[in-house]
Amino acid sequence: MIVFLSVLFFLSVVFLFGITLFQVKDVIVEGNELYRDEAIKELVLDKKYSWNSLYVYFRFRFAGKETVPFVDEMDVTLEKPDTIKVVVYEKGLIGYALRETDGSYIYFDKDGFVIDISEEPAKSVPEICGVNAYGADVRDKLEIPEKTLRSLLTLTQDLSKNGLSADRITLADGARIVLTFGDIEADLGKDEHLTEKVSRLAKILPQLSGKRGRLDLSTWTEETTDIIFSAQ
Repeated sequence: MIVFLSVLFFLSVVFLFGITLFQVKDVIVEGNELYRDEAIKELVLDKKYSWNSLYVYFRFRFAGKETVPFVDEMDVTLEKPDTIKVVVYEKGLIGYALRETDGSYIYFDKDGFVIDISEEPAKSVPEICGVNAYGADVRDKLEIPEKTLRSLLTLTQDLSKNGLSADRITLADGARIVLTFGDIEADLGKDEHLTEKVSRLAKILPQLSGKRGRLDLSTWTEETTDIIFSAQ
Protein backbone atom coordinates (compact mmCIF):
# COMPACT_ATOMS: atom_id res chain seq x y z
CA MET A 1 0.00 0.00 0.00
CA ILE A 2 2.86 2.38 0.84
CA VAL A 3 4.54 1.64 -2.50
CA PHE A 4 1.27 2.09 -4.36
CA LEU A 5 0.55 5.43 -2.65
CA SER A 6 4.13 6.58 -3.31
CA VAL A 7 3.82 5.78 -7.02
CA LEU A 8 0.42 7.44 -7.16
CA PHE A 9 1.79 10.53 -5.44
CA PHE A 10 4.77 10.63 -7.82
CA LEU A 11 2.53 10.33 -10.89
CA SER A 12 0.24 13.05 -9.53
CA VAL A 13 3.19 15.38 -9.05
CA VAL A 14 4.45 14.65 -12.57
CA PHE A 15 0.96 15.21 -13.97
CA LEU A 16 0.49 18.52 -12.14
CA PHE A 17 4.02 19.55 -13.11
CA GLY A 18 3.28 18.77 -16.74
CA ILE A 19 0.02 20.71 -16.65
CA THR A 20 1.68 23.75 -15.11
CA LEU A 21 4.97 23.71 -17.02
CA PHE A 22 3.59 22.85 -20.49
CA GLN A 23 0.59 25.14 -20.48
CA VAL A 24 0.63 27.24 -23.66
CA LYS A 25 1.21 30.90 -22.87
CA ASP A 26 2.70 32.16 -26.12
CA VAL A 27 2.69 31.22 -29.81
CA ILE A 28 5.38 32.68 -32.07
CA VAL A 29 4.40 32.80 -35.75
CA GLU A 30 6.94 33.31 -38.55
CA GLY A 31 6.87 33.16 -42.34
CA ASN A 32 3.27 34.35 -42.77
CA GLU A 33 2.78 37.31 -45.06
CA LEU A 34 -0.72 36.72 -46.34
CA TYR A 35 -2.41 35.33 -43.26
CA ARG A 36 -2.67 37.06 -39.87
CA ASP A 37 -0.85 35.78 -36.77
CA GLU A 38 -4.10 35.35 -34.87
CA ALA A 39 -5.58 33.15 -37.59
CA ILE A 40 -2.53 30.86 -37.50
CA LYS A 41 -2.70 30.67 -33.70
CA GLU A 42 -6.38 29.74 -33.81
CA LEU A 43 -5.61 27.02 -36.33
CA VAL A 44 -2.81 25.51 -34.22
CA LEU A 45 -4.79 25.67 -30.97
CA ASP A 46 -8.13 24.49 -32.30
CA LYS A 47 -8.29 21.09 -30.55
CA LYS A 48 -9.57 20.13 -27.09
CA TYR A 49 -6.13 19.58 -25.54
CA SER A 50 -4.30 22.34 -27.42
CA TRP A 51 -3.74 24.21 -24.16
CA ASN A 52 -0.85 21.76 -23.62
CA SER A 53 2.28 22.57 -25.60
CA LEU A 54 3.49 18.97 -25.64
CA TYR A 55 0.20 17.83 -27.14
CA VAL A 56 0.43 20.49 -29.85
CA TYR A 57 4.05 19.62 -30.61
CA PHE A 58 3.44 15.86 -30.93
CA ARG A 59 0.21 16.43 -32.85
CA PHE A 60 1.95 18.35 -35.63
CA ARG A 61 5.27 16.49 -35.41
CA PHE A 62 4.21 12.86 -35.43
CA ALA A 63 0.46 12.59 -35.98
CA GLY A 64 0.72 13.13 -39.74
CA LYS A 65 0.35 16.20 -41.90
CA GLU A 66 -2.89 18.13 -41.59
CA THR A 67 -4.38 19.65 -44.71
CA VAL A 68 -4.58 23.41 -44.40
CA PRO A 69 -6.07 25.16 -47.45
CA PHE A 70 -3.84 28.24 -47.43
CA VAL A 71 -0.58 26.64 -46.22
CA ASP A 72 1.86 24.33 -47.99
CA GLU A 73 3.51 23.32 -44.73
CA MET A 74 3.83 24.27 -41.05
CA ASP A 75 6.77 23.45 -38.76
CA VAL A 76 5.84 23.41 -35.07
CA THR A 77 8.58 23.39 -32.41
CA LEU A 78 8.87 24.06 -28.68
CA GLU A 79 10.85 27.21 -27.96
CA LYS A 80 10.19 26.82 -24.24
CA PRO A 81 7.85 24.53 -22.30
CA ASP A 82 5.12 27.16 -22.48
CA THR A 83 6.02 28.64 -25.89
CA ILE A 84 5.27 27.19 -29.31
CA LYS A 85 6.96 28.40 -32.50
CA VAL A 86 5.14 27.98 -35.81
CA VAL A 87 6.98 28.52 -39.11
CA VAL A 88 4.48 28.88 -41.95
CA TYR A 89 5.14 28.18 -45.62
CA GLU A 90 2.21 29.80 -47.38
CA LYS A 91 0.76 29.09 -50.78
CA GLY A 92 1.10 31.95 -53.22
CA LEU A 93 -1.75 34.28 -54.02
CA ILE A 94 -3.05 34.36 -57.57
CA GLY A 95 -5.31 37.37 -57.19
CA TYR A 96 -8.51 38.72 -55.73
CA ALA A 97 -12.14 38.85 -56.80
CA LEU A 98 -15.17 40.90 -55.81
CA ARG A 99 -17.57 39.18 -53.42
CA GLU A 100 -20.99 40.24 -54.61
CA THR A 101 -22.78 39.64 -51.30
CA ASP A 102 -21.19 42.60 -49.51
CA GLY A 103 -18.80 44.29 -51.94
CA SER A 104 -15.67 43.03 -50.18
CA TYR A 105 -12.70 41.38 -51.88
CA ILE A 106 -11.66 37.76 -51.50
CA TYR A 107 -8.06 36.67 -52.05
CA PHE A 108 -7.41 33.17 -53.31
CA ASP A 109 -4.41 30.94 -53.92
CA LYS A 110 -3.27 28.71 -56.79
CA ASP A 111 -5.58 25.91 -55.62
CA GLY A 112 -8.65 28.17 -55.53
CA PHE A 113 -8.91 28.42 -51.73
CA VAL A 114 -9.95 31.73 -50.19
CA ILE A 115 -7.06 32.96 -48.05
CA ASP A 116 -8.37 36.28 -46.81
CA ILE A 117 -11.16 38.83 -47.17
CA SER A 118 -10.65 42.58 -47.18
CA GLU A 119 -12.68 45.73 -47.66
CA GLU A 120 -9.96 47.14 -49.92
CA PRO A 121 -8.52 45.77 -53.18
CA ALA A 122 -4.85 44.80 -53.16
CA LYS A 123 -2.12 46.42 -55.24
CA SER A 124 0.32 43.50 -55.14
CA VAL A 125 -1.86 41.04 -57.09
CA PRO A 126 -4.32 41.51 -59.98
CA GLU A 127 -8.09 41.52 -59.83
CA ILE A 128 -9.55 38.38 -61.40
CA CYS A 129 -12.86 39.07 -63.15
CA GLY A 130 -15.18 36.29 -64.24
CA VAL A 131 -14.71 34.26 -61.03
CA ASN A 132 -17.80 33.27 -59.06
CA ALA A 133 -17.05 34.50 -55.52
CA TYR A 134 -20.67 34.83 -54.43
CA GLY A 135 -20.90 34.17 -50.69
CA ALA A 136 -17.35 32.74 -50.50
CA ASP A 137 -15.67 32.76 -47.10
CA VAL A 138 -12.17 32.09 -45.76
CA ARG A 139 -11.00 28.49 -46.43
CA ASP A 140 -13.77 27.93 -48.99
CA LYS A 141 -12.74 26.55 -52.37
CA LEU A 142 -14.00 28.62 -55.26
CA GLU A 143 -15.81 26.92 -58.11
CA ILE A 144 -13.03 27.40 -60.63
CA PRO A 145 -12.16 24.55 -63.04
CA GLU A 146 -8.74 23.03 -62.43
CA LYS A 147 -7.71 23.81 -66.00
CA THR A 148 -8.51 27.49 -65.44
CA LEU A 149 -6.54 27.53 -62.18
CA ARG A 150 -3.52 26.03 -63.95
CA SER A 151 -3.79 28.65 -66.67
CA LEU A 152 -4.01 31.46 -64.09
CA LEU A 153 -0.96 30.11 -62.28
CA THR A 154 1.03 29.87 -65.51
CA LEU A 155 -0.08 33.34 -66.52
CA THR A 156 0.79 35.03 -63.21
CA GLN A 157 4.18 33.30 -63.13
CA ASP A 158 4.94 34.38 -66.70
CA LEU A 159 3.91 37.96 -65.92
CA SER A 160 6.21 38.02 -62.90
CA LYS A 161 9.15 36.54 -64.86
CA ASN A 162 8.74 39.27 -67.48
CA GLY A 163 8.45 42.09 -64.94
CA LEU A 164 4.79 42.77 -65.76
CA SER A 165 2.04 43.59 -63.30
CA ALA A 166 -1.49 43.46 -64.68
CA ASP A 167 -4.21 45.53 -63.04
CA ARG A 168 -6.86 43.03 -64.05
CA ILE A 169 -7.18 39.54 -65.52
CA THR A 170 -10.57 38.94 -67.11
CA LEU A 171 -11.84 35.46 -67.85
CA ALA A 172 -14.18 36.33 -70.70
CA ASP A 173 -16.76 34.28 -72.58
CA GLY A 174 -15.40 31.48 -74.69
CA ALA A 175 -12.43 30.86 -72.33
CA ARG A 176 -10.72 34.07 -73.47
CA ILE A 177 -8.18 35.80 -71.25
CA VAL A 178 -7.92 39.60 -71.33
CA LEU A 179 -5.25 41.53 -69.42
CA THR A 180 -5.56 45.18 -68.41
CA PHE A 181 -2.54 47.44 -67.93
CA GLY A 182 -3.82 50.93 -67.22
CA ASP A 183 -5.41 52.14 -70.48
CA ILE A 184 -4.15 49.15 -72.49
CA GLU A 185 -6.10 45.93 -72.89
CA ALA A 186 -4.34 42.82 -74.15
CA ASP A 187 -6.56 40.05 -75.53
CA LEU A 188 -4.63 36.79 -75.21
CA GLY A 189 -7.47 34.69 -76.56
CA LYS A 190 -7.64 31.09 -75.35
CA ASP A 191 -5.14 29.69 -72.85
CA GLU A 192 -2.71 28.55 -75.51
CA HIS A 193 0.90 29.73 -75.99
CA LEU A 194 0.53 31.89 -72.85
CA THR A 195 4.25 31.98 -72.11
CA GLU A 196 5.12 33.12 -75.62
CA LYS A 197 2.31 35.69 -75.72
CA VAL A 198 3.37 37.24 -72.41
CA SER A 199 6.99 37.35 -73.56
CA ARG A 200 5.99 39.34 -76.66
CA LEU A 201 3.64 41.50 -74.62
CA ALA A 202 6.55 42.50 -72.40
CA LYS A 203 8.42 43.84 -75.45
CA ILE A 204 5.44 45.72 -76.88
CA LEU A 205 3.97 47.45 -73.82
CA PRO A 206 6.87 49.91 -73.28
CA GLN A 207 6.26 51.21 -76.82
CA LEU A 208 2.63 51.98 -75.96
CA SER A 209 3.33 54.15 -72.92
CA GLY A 210 0.79 56.97 -72.66
CA LYS A 211 -1.54 55.45 -75.24
CA ARG A 212 -5.01 53.95 -74.95
CA GLY A 213 -6.19 50.95 -76.92
CA ARG A 214 -6.37 47.20 -77.36
CA LEU A 215 -3.71 44.66 -78.31
CA ASP A 216 -4.94 41.55 -80.06
CA LEU A 217 -2.75 38.52 -79.42
CA SER A 218 -5.66 36.10 -79.61
CA THR A 219 -4.60 34.54 -82.92
CA TRP A 220 -0.87 34.41 -82.19
CA THR A 221 0.87 31.12 -82.92
CA GLU A 222 4.38 30.21 -84.00
CA GLU A 223 3.10 30.36 -87.60
CA THR A 224 0.78 33.36 -87.23
CA THR A 225 2.79 36.03 -85.43
CA ASP A 226 0.79 39.19 -86.26
CA ILE A 227 -0.16 41.32 -83.25
CA ILE A 228 -2.58 44.17 -83.91
CA PHE A 229 -2.95 47.30 -81.79
CA SER A 230 -6.18 49.29 -82.11
CA ALA A 231 -5.86 52.79 -80.66
CA GLN A 232 -8.85 54.36 -78.92
